[in-house]
Amino acid sequence: MTKYIFLALSFLCIFAGMSCKKNPVAPPTYPLQLSVQDVTCTEAYLKLSLSANETQRTIVLKRSDSAIATITLARTDSSFVDQGLLPKKSYTYTLTAGTLSASAQATTLDTSSHNWMFQTFTFNGDVGSCVLNDAAIINDTLAYAVGEIYLKDSTGQFDPLPYNLARWNGVSWQLTKVTVQTTYGLVTAPFYGICAFSSSDIWILSGLPIHGDGKNWTQYDLYRMGVLSQSDGYLTKAWGKDSSDIYFVGTTGTIVHYNGSSWTKIGSGTTTDIQDIWGGTDPTTGTTYALATVSTVYYGGVSELLRIRGTQLDTLSTNGLSWSIRGVWFDSKDYYIVGDEVYYKRSLQDNMWQILRVAPTNQYGYVEAIRANGRNDIVVAGDFGTFLHFNGVSWHNFTQEINLPSTVFYSVAIKGDIAIAVGSNGDKAIAVIGKR
Repeated sequence: MTKYIFLALSFLCIFAGMSCKKNPVAPPTYPLQLSVQDVTCTEAYLKLSLSANETQRTIVLKRSDSAIATITLARTDSSFVDQGLLPKKSYTYTLTAGTLSASAQATTLDTSSHNWMFQTFTFNGDVGSCVLNDAAIINDTLAYAVGEIYLKDSTGQFDPLPYNLARWNGVSWQLTKVTVQTTYGLVTAPFYGICAFSSSDIWILSGLPIHGDGKNWTQYDLYRMGVLSQSDGYLTKAWGKDSSDIYFVGTTGTIVHYNGSSWTKIGSGTTTDIQDIWGGTDPTTGTTYALATVSTVYYGGVSELLRIRGTQLDTLSTNGLSWSIRGVWFDSKDYYIVGDEVYYKRSLQDNMWQILRVAPTNQYGYVEAIRANGRNDIVVAGDFGTFLHFNGVSWHNFTQEINLPSTVFYSVAIKGDIAIAVGSNGDKAIAVIGKR
């Protein structure tokens, strides 16, 4: 009897299991939705939505307990920018429409410090014209600058081979001659640009790419490799995610991509010099892309802005830009281009580039370069010793404090609490290091 009872209970359990099998449950849809899309130090970007089965509604948007907007919301998404907020502060937003409600919290970014102290280093120009063209920071105690510096040799005679690499150890600079093996023998050439991923993964531009670990260097002769032709220009700037995804740009519109094993020339559609390149990740697709500025810089012409995605290239709008543009930096949410002015776009889809009044026009010169830790920690540098810093809320002009009115800064770098601006003052090379 016990056996039959056990079998009956077993069948009952199986039947119950079959009849109680649950169908997948769809996630709930809320009639009214509110989300924070982005924040700056003083702004919150909000997305407001109605579900598809809702009709048009008039909603009230509150920050804390204060109503800040009344909006007629349709089925399509709407956006709202709340401005004038305080840095590093949390705000609670609430949407209400009759009995419906939704809420979200936004925390604004903190400002970075304007508390910079500067130290200037001058490199001898007694025996030739010296310049530092570019810089890269690895950490607080390791940075590099590249260019050409001519010194006298141990006998007091002019040394025709330049010191082309300067290494910063946190206290002082050490000048080095990087000599590379070429088809024509050993060559020590001036350097134009540098892109460093670590102390042992460094790219230098001498017109051709040079890769090294800080001690050993290999030059890639792209002309003899068949990547470039004699009608192409020489490479002066580089940006990459790493050494398996890096772009090189230069004169006469020349662009080359390296994927870690092979080189590809990318047609730019222009013969004008490419001045600068910076890249990032598209937050929508997760793919890497770069922007490159094209201009004649110092004499009349036209400006172009190129977007490079993989080996594909397209030309973007330059509405609002002058013909004299130079540096570029972005973080996929804020876009900056510098030159005769500092230009800004919130999105690449915006119609016009806007001029930012970063300081009275008579207090800074032409801006050659821009780099940043982030949208709340930006440095720009340029002619007449121009050096400015943006902390997320305000710009501070350090030009008079640095006091190098005859200096042109061709490049600027920032990482953490270290910033380096490099260039020339007459025949002398100049490096200014800022520390916070």
